[in-house]
This record gives sequence, structure tokens and C-alpha cells, in this order.
Amino acid sequence: MLSLNPLIVAVGFRSVTYTNKLIHATKEFVVNLPKKEILKQVDFCGCVSGRTADKFAETGLTPLPAKYVKPPLIKECPVNIECRVRDVIHYPYMDRDVFAGDTLAVHLDEEIINENGFADLTKFKAIAFASNCYFQIKDVIECQNFSVKK
Repeated sequence: MLSLNPLIVAVGFRSVTYTNKLIHATKEFVVNLPKKEILKQVDFCGCVSGRTADKFAETGLTPLPAKYVKPPLIKECPVNIECRVRDVIHYPYMDRDVFAGDTLAVHLDEEIINENGFADLTKFKAIAFASNCYFQIKDVIECQNFSVKK
């Protein structure tokens, strides 16, 4: 997340990737937050180019029509965020373009919504990727403003 108001989300892709070229062409993207149960499909999608493979056919994941953008949502992902590109950020020292997107819609599976109306990432074993490894989000440590509440 780059901004809360307006809600702006950013993603980065190397300039040689098919995803980068598609986002440049359409000015749209969808951020999908996957769960642990589809980790093998997620890894496959990150390793194989859409230029040479139909990732939905290869993985068995289910595309769903988005409300505002052309790229599909993924049924098996409990969180899907539709975005329209606001800016493309690229510096000579970066190996990728960063696409800043205005959030047009956030789709949440009902069972993961917490009492405040937000996604509880621990309810669906959300995964994160860093240092070439996958991690599972298991615990809420604290929520924002905990240090100043009385």
C-alpha cells in the first residue's frame, strides 16, 4: 500500500516480463492475495511466463470476471484488489517498473472479514514472498495505534 486515502497499491515487475508488458498496455492490474493451500500454483505462476503457458489451464485456478478491469480475479484467492495504473515509477538503478494503482474495488471472501470490516490475513493462512522463500502469516501481533491507546 502506498496511500490509504486515496487507496493506492503498488506492484513491481521486471521490464522483460510479460506481466510488465500487459500492465503497460492495459493500464490495469489485479492484486490477488493467495492462501497456503494454493502455494504450488502460486509458485508455478511466478516461475512460468504467460507468454508460453496458459497459467489457468496449467494450474486449475479459476478466473473470475472483475467488476472494473479486464484482468481476472482468481476465485481461489480470498482477497482480490482491482487497480487502474496512476503512475509508473522507474529509476535507472531499478531492475523493474513499479506500478502505482488506484484501487477500484476490493473483493474479500466473507469468512475472512474481521469485526472492523478488514481482511484478517491469519484466517486464510496468507502467504508472503521474501528472500526467495514463502512465509505464512499466522499471528496478529498488534493493531495500529496500540502504542497510543489509553
